[in-house]
Amino acid sequence: MTIAVLEISALALRLWRDGELLVESPACAVLNDREPHLGHAAEKIACQHPTTTHRGFWEDLNQAPLAGTPKTIRHNADLAYLHLQSVLKASKKPEELVIAVPSEYDSDQLGLVVGLNEACGVKVAGMVDNATACVASSCAPGHYDVIELGWARSTISRVEVDEDVTRTKVDVVESAGALHAYAALMEAIASAFLDQSRFDPLHDGSAEQRLNDQLGTWLEHAAKREEVELELPWHGNHFQAKIKSAALAGACAQYLDAIAGKVSNKAALLTQRTAGIPGWRNHLSLLETISADSAYKSIATNRLLFHDKKGGVTYTFKLPRNENPSLTLADPGRQPREADVTHFLLETQAYAVGNSPLYISNDGKVSAVQSGDSIGEISRRADRVRLRGFDEHLTVNGQAIDGYQEIIPGDRIAWGMQFALLALTAVDPYAA
Repeated sequence: MTIAVLEISALALRLWRDGELLVESPACAVLNDREPHLGHAAEKIACQHPTTTHRGFWEDLNQAPLAGTPKTIRHNADLAYLHLQSVLKASKKPEELVIAVPSEYDSDQLGLVVGLNEACGVKVAGMVDNATACVASSCAPGHYDVIELGWARSTISRVEVDEDVTRTKVDVVESAGALHAYAALMEAIASAFLDQSRFDPLHDGSAEQRLNDQLGTWLEHAAKREEVELELPWHGNHFQAKIKSAALAGACAQYLDAIAGKVSNKAALLTQRTAGIPGWRNHLSLLETISADSAYKSIATNRLLFHDKKGGVTYTFKLPRNENPSLTLADPGRQPREADVTHFLLETQAYAVGNSPLYISNDGKVSAVQSGDSIGEISRRADRVRLRGFDEHLTVNGQAIDGYQEIIPGDRIAWGMQFALLALTAVDPYAA
Protein backbone atom coordinates (compact mmCIF):
# COMPACT_ATOMS: atom_id res chain seq x y z
CA MET A 1 0.00 0.00 0.00
CA THR A 2 1.45 3.37 -1.08
CA ILE A 3 1.69 5.92 1.69
CA ALA A 4 2.62 9.58 1.50
CA VAL A 5 3.62 11.53 4.60
CA LEU A 6 3.93 15.27 5.05
CA GLU A 7 6.08 16.45 7.97
CA ILE A 8 5.36 19.98 9.14
CA SER A 9 7.84 21.80 11.33
CA ALA A 10 8.47 25.45 12.09
CA LEU A 11 11.54 25.37 9.85
CA ALA A 12 10.59 23.18 6.89
CA LEU A 13 8.15 20.91 5.08
CA ARG A 14 9.15 17.39 4.12
CA LEU A 15 7.18 15.17 1.78
CA TRP A 16 7.81 11.41 1.81
CA ARG A 17 6.43 8.63 -0.36
CA ASP A 18 7.26 4.92 -0.09
CA GLY A 19 10.40 5.53 1.96
CA GLU A 20 11.81 8.26 -0.28
CA LEU A 21 12.15 11.91 0.68
CA LEU A 22 10.70 13.64 -2.37
CA VAL A 23 10.88 17.27 -1.26
CA GLU A 24 12.38 19.19 1.63
CA SER A 25 11.60 22.89 1.55
CA PRO A 26 12.59 25.50 4.15
CA ALA A 27 9.80 27.61 5.62
CA CYS A 28 10.83 30.85 3.97
CA ALA A 29 8.99 33.31 1.74
CA VAL A 30 10.23 36.53 0.15
CA LEU A 31 7.48 38.84 -1.13
CA ASN A 32 9.35 41.47 -3.11
CA ASP A 33 8.04 40.53 -6.60
CA ARG A 34 4.69 39.80 -8.16
CA GLU A 35 5.32 36.11 -7.64
CA PRO A 36 6.57 35.27 -4.16
CA HIS A 37 9.82 33.36 -3.76
CA LEU A 38 9.31 30.25 -1.64
CA GLY A 39 11.45 27.59 -0.01
CA HIS A 40 15.01 27.28 -1.30
CA ALA A 41 14.50 30.08 -3.83
CA ALA A 42 13.59 32.40 -0.95
CA GLU A 43 16.50 31.23 1.22
CA LYS A 44 18.95 32.25 -1.50
CA ILE A 45 17.88 35.91 -1.39
CA ALA A 46 16.44 36.33 2.13
CA CYS A 47 19.40 38.25 3.59
CA GLN A 48 19.17 40.77 0.77
CA HIS A 49 15.48 41.41 1.45
CA PRO A 50 15.06 41.34 5.24
CA THR A 51 11.96 43.53 5.33
CA THR A 52 9.97 41.33 2.95
CA THR A 53 11.16 37.95 4.23
CA HIS A 54 8.77 35.79 6.26
CA ARG A 55 9.77 32.62 8.12
CA GLY A 56 7.39 31.98 11.00
CA PHE A 57 4.23 31.15 9.08
CA TRP A 58 4.16 27.45 10.01
CA GLU A 59 5.27 28.14 13.56
CA ASP A 60 2.52 30.74 14.04
CA LEU A 61 -0.06 29.23 11.72
CA ASN A 62 -3.04 31.55 12.08
CA GLN A 63 -5.24 34.04 10.29
CA ALA A 64 -4.13 37.17 12.12
CA PRO A 65 -3.72 40.06 9.63
CA LEU A 66 -0.22 40.75 8.30
CA ALA A 67 0.95 44.28 7.59
CA GLY A 68 2.83 45.30 4.47
CA THR A 69 2.04 42.23 2.37
CA PRO A 70 0.24 41.99 -1.01
CA LYS A 71 -3.56 41.94 -0.84
CA THR A 72 -3.62 38.28 -1.81
CA ILE A 73 -1.49 37.35 1.21
CA ARG A 74 -3.55 38.34 4.21
CA HIS A 75 -2.05 36.20 6.97
CA ASN A 76 0.34 33.36 7.80
CA ALA A 77 -2.20 30.79 6.63
CA ASP A 78 -1.99 32.26 3.13
CA LEU A 79 1.80 32.00 3.20
CA ALA A 80 1.55 28.41 4.45
CA TYR A 81 -0.87 27.61 1.63
CA LEU A 82 1.52 28.97 -1.02
CA HIS A 83 4.41 27.06 0.52
CA LEU A 84 2.43 23.82 0.70
CA GLN A 85 1.27 24.27 -2.87
CA SER A 86 4.87 24.70 -4.06
CA VAL A 87 5.93 21.51 -2.27
CA LEU A 88 3.10 19.49 -3.77
CA LYS A 89 3.88 20.84 -7.24
CA ALA A 90 7.52 19.83 -6.87
CA SER A 91 6.45 16.18 -6.71
CA LYS A 92 3.65 14.11 -8.11
CA LYS A 93 0.87 15.36 -5.88
CA PRO A 94 -0.49 12.52 -3.72
CA GLU A 95 -4.22 12.06 -3.48
CA GLU A 96 -3.99 11.37 0.23
CA LEU A 97 -1.57 12.30 3.02
CA VAL A 98 -0.84 11.40 6.60
CA ILE A 99 0.56 14.50 8.28
CA ALA A 100 3.03 14.69 11.17
CA VAL A 101 2.31 17.97 12.93
CA PRO A 102 4.19 20.00 15.57
CA SER A 103 3.41 19.02 19.15
CA GLU A 104 2.39 22.55 20.10
CA TYR A 105 -0.38 22.89 17.50
CA ASP A 106 -3.81 23.58 18.96
CA SER A 107 -7.18 22.56 17.53
CA ASP A 108 -7.48 25.71 15.40
CA GLN A 109 -4.10 25.10 13.83
CA LEU A 110 -4.90 21.44 13.18
CA GLY A 111 -8.08 22.58 11.45
CA LEU A 112 -6.09 24.99 9.30
CA VAL A 113 -3.71 22.18 8.29
CA VAL A 114 -6.65 20.10 7.08
CA GLY A 115 -8.19 23.07 5.29
CA LEU A 116 -4.96 24.05 3.53
CA ASN A 117 -4.45 20.53 2.20
CA GLU A 118 -8.04 20.26 1.05
CA ALA A 119 -7.64 23.62 -0.73
CA CYS A 120 -4.66 22.06 -2.53
CA GLY A 121 -6.80 19.10 -3.56
CA VAL A 122 -5.29 16.59 -1.12
CA LYS A 123 -7.25 14.43 1.30
CA VAL A 124 -5.88 14.19 4.84
CA ALA A 125 -6.12 10.58 5.99
CA GLY A 126 -4.95 11.41 9.51
CA MET A 127 -2.61 13.48 11.63
CA VAL A 128 -0.10 12.41 14.26
CA ASP A 129 2.01 14.27 16.77
CA ASN A 130 5.50 14.52 15.27
CA ALA A 131 7.40 13.86 18.51
CA THR A 132 5.34 10.72 19.10
CA ALA A 133 6.06 9.51 15.57
CA CYS A 134 9.79 10.16 15.92
CA VAL A 135 10.09 8.27 19.21
CA ALA A 136 7.80 5.37 18.26
CA SER A 137 10.22 4.03 15.65
CA SER A 138 13.36 4.84 17.59
CA CYS A 139 13.31 4.24 21.33
CA ALA A 140 13.10 1.50 23.93
CA PRO A 141 10.77 1.87 26.95
CA GLY A 142 11.55 4.95 29.03
CA HIS A 143 10.91 8.66 29.35
CA TYR A 144 12.20 11.04 26.68
CA ASP A 145 12.32 14.76 25.97
CA VAL A 146 12.24 15.57 22.25
CA ILE A 147 13.80 18.96 21.50
CA GLU A 148 12.63 20.71 18.35
CA LEU A 149 14.18 24.00 17.31
CA GLY A 150 11.61 26.40 15.93
CA TRP A 151 12.12 29.80 14.36
CA ALA A 152 11.43 32.19 17.26
CA ARG A 153 11.14 29.55 19.99
CA SER A 154 11.76 25.89 20.70
CA THR A 155 9.60 23.08 22.04
CA ILE A 156 10.29 20.19 24.38
CA SER A 157 7.84 17.31 24.02
CA ARG A 158 7.69 14.76 26.84
CA VAL A 159 7.14 11.28 25.42
CA GLU A 160 6.54 8.12 27.47
CA VAL A 161 7.39 4.74 25.93
CA ASP A 162 5.67 1.75 27.50
CA GLU A 163 3.34 -0.62 25.67
CA ASP A 164 2.42 2.45 23.63
CA VAL A 165 4.27 5.66 22.83
CA THR A 166 2.45 8.71 24.17
CA ARG A 167 3.28 12.40 24.12
CA THR A 168 2.23 13.66 27.55
CA LYS A 169 3.34 17.29 27.72
CA VAL A 170 4.75 20.15 25.66
CA ASP A 171 6.91 22.99 26.97
CA VAL A 172 7.65 26.06 24.87
CA VAL A 173 10.91 27.98 25.34
CA GLU A 174 10.42 31.50 24.01
CA SER A 175 13.20 33.54 22.39
CA ALA A 176 15.37 30.47 21.92
CA GLY A 177 14.91 29.44 18.31
CA ALA A 178 16.83 29.24 15.07
CA LEU A 179 16.40 33.00 14.64
CA HIS A 180 18.49 33.61 17.75
CA ALA A 181 21.01 30.79 17.35
CA TYR A 182 21.78 31.54 13.69
CA ALA A 183 22.12 35.26 14.37
CA ALA A 184 24.61 34.54 17.17
CA LEU A 185 26.57 32.13 14.97
CA MET A 186 26.72 34.57 12.07
CA GLU A 187 27.84 37.35 14.41
CA ALA A 188 30.63 35.15 15.81
CA ILE A 189 31.82 34.21 12.31
CA ALA A 190 31.58 37.81 11.11
CA SER A 191 33.72 38.90 14.08
CA ALA A 192 36.35 36.31 13.12
CA PHE A 193 36.51 37.71 9.58
CA LEU A 194 36.66 41.27 10.88
CA ASP A 195 39.46 40.50 13.35
CA GLN A 196 41.56 38.37 11.00
CA SER A 197 40.85 39.77 7.53
CA ARG A 198 39.43 43.24 8.23
CA PHE A 199 36.30 42.22 6.35
CA ASP A 200 32.79 42.52 7.79
CA PRO A 201 30.41 40.18 5.90
CA LEU A 202 27.42 41.68 7.71
CA HIS A 203 27.97 45.15 6.25
CA ASP A 204 26.13 44.29 3.02
CA GLY A 205 23.10 42.11 2.29
CA SER A 206 24.84 40.24 -0.52
CA ALA A 207 27.88 39.46 1.61
CA GLU A 208 25.63 38.38 4.47
CA GLN A 209 23.81 36.08 2.05
CA ARG A 210 27.10 34.41 1.13
CA LEU A 211 27.86 33.87 4.80
CA ASN A 212 24.38 32.45 5.37
CA ASP A 213 24.78 30.09 2.41
CA GLN A 214 28.02 28.69 3.87
CA LEU A 215 26.82 28.44 7.47
CA GLY A 216 25.50 24.87 7.23
CA THR A 217 28.78 23.56 5.82
CA TRP A 218 30.83 25.32 8.50
CA LEU A 219 28.62 23.91 11.25
CA GLU A 220 29.12 20.40 9.83
CA HIS A 221 32.88 20.98 10.01
CA ALA A 222 32.58 22.29 13.57
CA ALA A 223 30.95 19.03 14.62
CA LYS A 224 34.07 17.10 13.49
CA ARG A 225 36.98 19.49 14.05
CA GLU A 226 38.38 21.66 16.82
CA GLU A 227 38.80 24.58 14.42
CA VAL A 228 36.91 25.63 11.31
CA GLU A 229 38.58 27.29 8.34
CA LEU A 230 36.38 29.99 6.85
CA GLU A 231 36.53 31.47 3.37
CA LEU A 232 34.24 33.94 1.61
CA PRO A 233 34.69 35.21 -1.95
CA TRP A 234 33.65 38.84 -2.31
CA HIS A 235 34.22 41.22 -5.25
CA GLY A 236 37.21 39.29 -6.53
CA ASN A 237 38.78 38.78 -3.11
CA HIS A 238 38.87 35.61 -1.02
CA PHE A 239 38.68 36.52 2.63
CA GLN A 240 39.82 33.87 5.10
CA ALA A 241 39.56 33.35 8.83
CA LYS A 242 39.55 30.61 11.45
CA ILE A 243 37.26 30.05 14.39
CA LYS A 244 37.33 27.51 17.20
CA SER A 245 34.42 25.09 17.25
CA ALA A 246 34.15 25.83 20.96
CA ALA A 247 33.62 29.51 20.13
CA LEU A 248 30.68 28.60 17.90
CA ALA A 249 29.24 26.49 20.70
CA GLY A 250 29.74 29.40 23.07
CA ALA A 251 27.85 31.74 20.75
CA CYS A 252 24.73 29.60 21.17
CA ALA A 253 25.26 28.83 24.85
CA GLN A 254 22.63 31.15 26.32
CA TYR A 255 19.90 29.74 24.06
CA LEU A 256 20.84 26.10 24.55
CA ASP A 257 21.07 26.73 28.26
CA ALA A 258 17.52 28.12 28.30
CA ILE A 259 16.29 25.01 26.50
CA ALA A 260 18.30 22.59 28.65
CA GLY A 261 16.83 24.23 31.73
CA LYS A 262 13.40 22.95 30.71
CA VAL A 263 14.53 19.39 30.07
CA SER A 264 13.26 17.08 32.80
CA ASN A 265 14.67 13.77 31.58
CA LYS A 266 18.29 12.83 31.05
CA ALA A 267 17.33 11.06 27.80
CA ALA A 268 17.09 14.04 25.46
CA LEU A 269 16.46 13.52 21.76
CA LEU A 270 17.25 16.06 19.06
CA THR A 271 15.55 16.19 15.70
CA GLN A 272 17.86 16.42 12.68
CA ARG A 273 17.00 20.10 12.26
CA THR A 274 17.93 20.80 15.87
CA ALA A 275 21.14 18.77 16.04
CA GLY A 276 22.98 21.08 13.64
CA ILE A 277 23.34 23.78 16.29
CA PRO A 278 26.73 23.32 18.00
CA GLY A 279 27.24 22.89 21.73
CA TRP A 280 24.39 20.65 22.86
CA ARG A 281 26.68 18.28 24.75
CA ASN A 282 27.87 21.15 26.92
CA HIS A 283 24.34 21.36 28.32
CA LEU A 284 22.84 17.86 28.19
CA SER A 285 24.60 14.63 29.10
CA LEU A 286 22.59 11.81 27.49
CA LEU A 287 21.84 12.98 24.00
CA GLU A 288 20.93 11.31 20.72
CA THR A 289 19.81 12.54 17.32
CA ILE A 290 16.68 11.05 15.81
CA SER A 291 17.11 9.82 12.24
CA ALA A 292 15.58 11.98 9.55
CA ASP A 293 13.11 9.28 8.49
CA SER A 294 11.98 8.23 11.98
CA ALA A 295 8.55 9.88 11.80
CA TYR A 296 7.93 8.47 8.32
CA LYS A 297 8.86 4.95 9.45
CA SER A 298 6.43 5.07 12.39
CA ILE A 299 3.60 6.25 10.21
CA ALA A 300 4.36 3.71 7.46
CA THR A 301 4.49 0.89 10.00
CA ASN A 302 1.12 1.93 11.43
CA ARG A 303 -0.47 3.01 8.17
CA LEU A 304 -3.63 1.01 8.82
CA LEU A 305 -4.43 3.27 11.77
CA PHE A 306 -4.94 6.15 9.35
CA HIS A 307 -7.10 4.44 6.75
CA ASP A 308 -10.73 3.40 6.51
CA LYS A 309 -11.74 5.87 9.20
CA LYS A 310 -15.33 6.96 9.16
CA GLY A 311 -16.19 10.59 9.71
CA GLY A 312 -13.60 13.32 10.31
CA VAL A 313 -9.84 13.35 10.28
CA THR A 314 -8.17 11.48 13.14
CA TYR A 315 -5.45 13.17 15.18
CA THR A 316 -3.39 11.10 17.59
CA PHE A 317 -0.48 11.59 19.98
CA LYS A 318 -0.24 7.85 20.73
CA LEU A 319 1.25 5.05 18.61
CA PRO A 320 2.29 1.44 19.21
CA ARG A 321 5.88 0.93 20.32
CA ASN A 322 8.43 -0.52 17.92
CA GLU A 323 9.73 -3.82 19.31
CA ASN A 324 13.08 -3.25 17.57
CA PRO A 325 14.09 0.36 18.31
CA SER A 326 16.73 1.91 16.09
CA LEU A 327 18.43 4.02 18.76
CA THR A 328 20.68 2.48 21.38
CA LEU A 329 20.42 4.62 24.50
CA ALA A 330 21.36 3.85 28.06
CA ASP A 331 18.15 2.74 29.76
CA PRO A 332 16.38 6.04 30.59
CA GLY A 333 14.78 4.35 33.58
CA ARG A 334 18.25 3.74 34.99
CA GLN A 335 19.83 7.12 34.54
CA PRO A 336 21.65 8.62 37.49
CA ARG A 337 19.21 10.54 39.63
CA GLU A 338 19.69 14.12 40.75
CA ALA A 339 22.64 13.50 43.07
CA ASP A 340 25.29 12.85 40.42
CA VAL A 341 27.70 15.30 42.04
CA THR A 342 26.84 16.07 45.65
CA HIS A 343 30.04 17.74 46.92
CA PHE A 344 33.24 19.42 45.84
CA LEU A 345 36.39 18.73 47.84
CA LEU A 346 38.96 21.52 48.23
CA GLU A 347 41.92 20.26 50.23
CA THR A 348 40.14 18.92 53.37
CA GLN A 349 36.95 20.98 53.06
CA ALA A 350 33.84 19.54 51.35
CA TYR A 351 31.23 21.89 49.87
CA ALA A 352 27.71 20.56 49.27
CA VAL A 353 25.99 21.37 45.97
CA GLY A 354 22.46 22.60 46.55
CA ASN A 355 19.91 24.60 44.58
CA SER A 356 21.82 27.87 45.01
CA PRO A 357 25.02 28.54 43.03
CA LEU A 358 28.49 28.28 44.53
CA TYR A 359 31.22 30.69 43.44
CA ILE A 360 34.93 29.88 43.23
CA SER A 361 37.25 32.80 43.93
CA ASN A 362 40.84 33.26 42.82
CA ASP A 363 42.11 32.82 46.39
CA GLY A 364 40.82 29.24 46.51
CA LYS A 365 37.65 29.91 48.46
CA VAL A 366 34.13 28.66 47.71
CA SER A 367 31.12 30.66 48.81
CA ALA A 368 27.48 31.34 48.02
CA VAL A 369 28.21 35.00 47.20
CA GLN A 370 29.61 36.21 43.89
CA SER A 371 32.34 38.84 44.09
CA GLY A 372 34.83 40.60 41.86
CA ASP A 373 37.29 37.81 42.64
CA SER A 374 34.96 35.06 41.41
CA ILE A 375 36.45 32.97 38.60
CA GLY A 376 33.70 30.36 38.22
CA GLU A 377 30.16 29.43 39.14
CA ILE A 378 28.93 25.96 40.10
CA SER A 379 25.20 25.43 39.75
CA ARG A 380 22.61 22.71 39.47
CA ARG A 381 20.30 22.95 36.46
CA ALA A 382 17.99 20.40 34.88
CA ASP A 383 19.23 17.73 37.33
CA ARG A 384 22.83 18.36 36.34
CA VAL A 385 25.76 20.11 37.97
CA ARG A 386 27.51 22.61 35.72
CA LEU A 387 30.49 24.91 35.82
CA ARG A 388 30.59 28.31 34.16
CA GLY A 389 34.02 29.87 33.92
CA PHE A 390 34.75 33.59 34.28
CA ASP A 391 38.52 33.18 33.80
CA GLU A 392 40.40 31.62 30.88
CA HIS A 393 42.78 29.82 33.26
CA LEU A 394 39.97 27.82 34.88
CA THR A 395 40.08 24.24 33.56
CA VAL A 396 38.25 20.93 33.91
CA ASN A 397 40.52 17.91 33.74
CA GLY A 398 43.21 20.09 32.22
CA GLN A 399 40.99 21.42 29.43
CA ALA A 400 39.84 25.02 29.08
CA ILE A 401 36.10 25.52 29.22
CA ASP A 402 33.87 27.70 27.07
CA GLY A 403 30.43 28.60 28.36
CA TYR A 404 28.86 25.95 30.57
CA GLN A 405 30.31 22.48 31.11
CA GLU A 406 28.63 19.59 32.87
CA ILE A 407 30.54 18.22 35.85
CA ILE A 408 30.49 14.52 36.73
CA PRO A 409 31.99 12.65 39.69
CA GLY A 410 35.78 12.52 39.46
CA ASP A 411 36.16 15.75 37.46
CA ARG A 412 39.01 18.01 38.60
CA ILE A 413 38.43 21.77 38.45
CA ALA A 414 41.67 23.77 38.62
CA TRP A 415 42.86 27.36 38.36
CA GLY A 416 46.38 27.19 37.04
CA MET A 417 48.64 25.66 39.68
CA GLN A 418 46.96 27.49 42.54
CA PHE A 419 44.30 25.02 43.69
CA ALA A 420 41.97 22.27 42.53
CA LEU A 421 38.48 21.05 43.43
CA LEU A 422 37.43 17.42 43.05
CA ALA A 423 33.81 16.58 42.19
CA LEU A 424 32.44 13.82 44.42
CA THR A 425 29.25 11.85 44.90
CA ALA A 426 28.21 10.74 48.36
CA VAL A 427 25.42 8.40 47.27
CA ASP A 428 24.91 5.48 44.95
CA PRO A 429 23.58 7.32 41.85
CA TYR A 430 21.52 4.30 40.79
CA ALA A 431 19.96 3.75 44.17
CA ALA A 432 16.21 3.48 44.22
